Amino acid sequence: MQSSGEWLAATRIDTRRLILEPLQVAHVDEMVFVLGDEALYKYAGGAAPTLEDLRGYATEAAAAMVAWLGRHNVMVVAAHIDPSHAASMTVAMRLGLTATFTVIDGETRWTRQRP
Repeated sequence: MQSSGEWLAATRIDTRRLILEPLQVAHVDEMVFVLGDEALYKYAGGAAPTLEDLRGYATEAAAAMVAWLGRHNVMVVAAHIDPSHAASMTVAMRLGLTATFTVIDGETRWTRQRP
């Protein structure tokens, strides 16, 4: 049993018919199709997001995460970004991260030191 304050790690769950796995970047193409389907909202309510609805979500979410980390005294924020993904680099720059010379699995490490 987990004690309070500990995080559960997301793991894959297999059944006879299904594989449930934590959401990954590799799922993005499938999730865009699923979340954009109006039929999903018939019973759940709401409406499929438009591209305009989604504009700025990445920056807003990342800024909230960086602020939360700052409130918890995290001194360095890091992101590993594929150098061909201009949108992610733009988000990183907006949040004050700068590219380093460290490359891991083809992704450049971007960092920001806490002021």
